[in-house]
Amino acid sequence: MEYGLVLSGGGAKGSFEIGVWKALREMGIQISAVAGTSVGALNGAIIAQNDFDFALEFWSNLSMDQVFAFNQKITDKYISDWSRQDWSTFASSFKDYVFNGGLDITPLKNNLKKYINEDLIRKSPIKLGLVTVSLNDLKPLELMIDDIPKGKLLDYLLASAAFPAFKRHEIDGKTYIDGAVYDNFPIDLLADRGYKNLIAVELPSPPGLKLRKKRDDLNIINITNSEYLGLILEFDPDLMKKNIQMGYLDTLKKFEKVKGKNYYIDTSKDNANFTNFQKRLGFPIPGDDGMKLPLLLGKDRLLGKEETLDEITKLLGYTSFRNHDIGLSMLEITAKNLDIPRLKKYTPDELTKEIFKEVNTLIDENLSIIKNHKNILDIFKGEDEDASPMNSLRFLTYYMYFLSLNVNSKFPLGKLINRFTPEASLSILTLLYLTNK
Repeated sequence: MEYGLVLSGGGAKGSFEIGVWKALREMGIQISAVAGTSVGALNGAIIAQNDFDFALEFWSNLSMDQVFAFNQKITDKYISDWSRQDWSTFASSFKDYVFNGGLDITPLKNNLKKYINEDLIRKSPIKLGLVTVSLNDLKPLELMIDDIPKGKLLDYLLASAAFPAFKRHEIDGKTYIDGAVYDNFPIDLLADRGYKNLIAVELPSPPGLKLRKKRDDLNIINITNSEYLGLILEFDPDLMKKNIQMGYLDTLKKFEKVKGKNYYIDTSKDNANFTNFQKRLGFPIPGDDGMKLPLLLGKDRLLGKEETLDEITKLLGYTSFRNHDIGLSMLEITAKNLDIPRLKKYTPDELTKEIFKEVNTLIDENLSIIKNHKNILDIFKGEDEDASPMNSLRFLTYYMYFLSLNVNSKFPLGKLINRFTPEASLSILTLLYLTNK
């Protein structure tokens, strides 16, 4: 199946769209048309040109000085004029200079002029569309590539991205502004031209812009970001790289190439350790009198396998992982509690390896406290929230406590368990099962 691709505006957030494109290319999904508004139009032109290497290099290294001719002009203005003013006058002058004159995006124009090839885009099998608004006519323009005069493509791309804070953008004596003021998510532009199967990338938009369209006649796959993408004008290379990775992974998950709720887990490869972990779930954990597992589940008696799995499922029901795969959910909850980086594709065994690596690091850092039961109990009894186990040793203290505890001892085990969150209990269960093979 071929798709039309719809890209919304969002300034620096547009880096997410390049990650989406990366995933679509990797999956071999064919794009027959791309329509965008503002930064979505700029990305759409690069996609129509099929220049992924440029897109990745450009967005991965994009910084403020590659977008705005801002710093030198401001410095010159300060030296020649503003340095003689008091603070309130300077602040007022600065605001007027920037917002009345508009931000100068000459570096961005020069970059696009260098890399955008209008001839390639016009010959491309991927048809390009964009949205802008003519201020002179008070008229929105929804244009496909054939509607744009030859030699004027770059002008109209910049017209679509003419953010109100930028310097005025003119084409043949007419002023144009950002197409987002009319339609920041141009589904209709492609749908009205016969494209019914659409992949739509909707970036977070400021209040007041049109929201996602509902059309019953279309097959739409909506892709949205799973984390905060930053501000519209926050052009920071590290943030751009993070957003690209997020777009890539969120798209793979949307097309079910990876599993998981918070993480991105590839289950297509052999995962011997995870397979064994799944097989052992529900069976007693060796050691002591077999009561570690039922006590963690709030029971004071030994449980059979099916009953244990039912209790684990109930515990998951108190978390955001309700009705998700039990084994993967337990891995994800544990990884999250250990602050293992999320924006990476893992196999289950790779995620398990990262869990052990972090556990070993925490053991090394806190060994002197962990091996003393009295220290742990003092933390549990403490009234100071800053001394609570989740803050001082994270949940690892719980894990090490249970690992070494004689459940028949006088320690107030039931009271301690009542202080666990479901996520903490599930993390301890996961580590106990992974440790006791």
